[in-house]
Amino acid sequence: RGALTPLKTEDDPSHLPPWDEGSLDRSVAAEIDALLAALDRADNFNEIAERFGRVAHYVADA
Repeated sequence: RGALTPLKTEDDPSHLPPWDEGSLDRSVAAEIDALLAALDRADNFNEIAERFGRVAHYVADA
């Protein structure tokens, strides 16, 4: 689910690199920060797995 949810906004600037007027670099950083926060809070496995999927999706866009 985490890797698929961002597909709904695939043409959004959050998926585009800075040289394409996008903010992909900030998207990757924000998703990593959210994942680390979830790990620090010891969120449930489903939440952490979804966050890993979101990180993987945005990194794959890079």
